[in-house]
Amino acid sequence: MHDPVATSGKGHFAVYTKDKKRFLVPLKYLNTNLFRELLKMSEEEFGIPVDRPITLPCDSTFLEYIMPFIQGCVPEDLEKALLTPVTTCHCSALSQGQSHQQALISGY
Repeated sequence: MHDPVATSGKGHFAVYTKDKKRFLVPLKYLNTNLFRELLKMSEEEFGIPVDRPITLPCDSTFLEYIMPFIQGCVPEDLEKALLTPVTTCHCSALSQGQSHQQALISGY
């Protein structure tokens, strides 16, 4: 198996989604509650990766959707609104349609 750290570039690490898509994530994202929650859920679902890359318990559509929230400064109440469905459905239900995403933002 290749070393994801060696190919991800300085200051980044690689993660995979349930649908096997690879994302390069800046190390600074480890300081965000949203990303830490995804990592916690990954550990609960898949265990601690020893000889494999980190797999997040969501699909690539959901991860692409929340990345702008992780990148920017997210108000605490919006962060809670994003985390609530993530923790209750492990990222998959929201990625099934735009209406779910719109409802999430409308709830904010």
